Amino acid sequence: MAKKVFSKVLWATIACMALLSSCEKEEENRDRERNTDERYSCLIINQGNYSESNGSISIINKEDKIENQVYKESNGEPLASIIESAVDCGSTWALLCNNEDKVEIIDKVTFKTKATIKDIPTPRYGVVRKGYLYVTSVTAWDGSNGFVYQIDLSNNTIKEKVEVTGIPEGIIAQYNSLWVTSTVYGSAPSVSRIEPDKEMKVTAYPYTGTEAGLEAKHLAVDKNGTIWVSLSAYASTSGVAAIDTTKKEISALNALDGFIYSGHIYASKAGDKLYYMTGSGSGAADDVTTIKTFDVKSKEVATIVKGNGFYGFGIAPDGEIYTANVYGFTSNSTLQIYDSRGTKINGDDELVGVGACRFLFPKW
Repeated sequence: MAKKVFSKVLWATIACMALLSSCEKEEENRDRERNTDERYSCLIINQGNYSESNGSISIINKEDKIENQVYKESNGEPLASIIESAVDCGSTWALLCNNEDKVEIIDKVTFKTKATIKDIPTPRYGVVRKGYLYVTSVTAWDGSNGFVYQIDLSNNTIKEKVEVTGIPEGIIAQYNSLWVTSTVYGSAPSVSRIEPDKEMKVTAYPYTGTEAGLEAKHLAVDKNGTIWVSLSAYASTSGVAAIDTTKKEISALNALDGFIYSGHIYASKAGDKLYYMTGSGSGAADDVTTIKTFDVKSKEVATIVKGNGFYGFGIAPDGEIYTANVYGFTSNSTLQIYDSRGTKINGDDELVGVGACRFLFPKW
């Protein structure tokens, strides 16, 4: 009897060890598979619902197939946050988690968390320059001054922060400087120029127009190196304006009918046009939304895509247009991909996460 019991225990032990070995191999194989030329073409940020903190990320893999919940699959648990945006940091992604006051640094291929940088109030958008990640941070939505945080990507720690006037939002790097949109309620919007190589010197470039209620949102650079800023307002005149670096101010507004309040703009590959969106910005399934272009020279406007329920969009390096119907955040979003002429080129039933809003195209 003792021999039989011992035999059963022995075989049970061997079985457990085999199972553990199998799990370990599956984990290794998953990572190895991700590291074997896994150069996906698009990272999709699904914002999620604020009430549920169910933000997620999806990718379009090298077989042009959608993979959802890749963070959860790689880390064994969901991110449990709202994701406002993400930044390509070379070998990693920085996920800017709005309601959790943190930046999650994840491996670009395996999507495993490498670092969690906490205590950055309401991180919004970011840009990488000379080994540092710069993140805009909102202190309060009442118009109080915010900050731009400088994160050292060599050790994923905060090195410095600099105060900017009002609510900071979009940020880009151009002319050895950082350019940050700033909004002060009841005052004219502005763009803050931060010079990292000059002890983070900050210079405000104000808007001198008279339109009421405008907020500075996002930035893009055209083929001539001109920096454009989106200026938007609820139920009022909105559009884009160029930054005059000589006068150190924002030039006159180019009004764009129906310009969406969130104000995202992107330059075309040729740099001769700016893409922007119209609609209510609610993401409701029946909200009529369009993606248009603004010619920076002729000031002509052209409609490229018409649809419903668009909440955000992105422009691929080849000019393809990515967006999604988010159905008022009540269900998963339906991915919509169009060629540069506005012809839909993907299926009608391709689902991504809740509130798909940012479409990023990694550099490899």
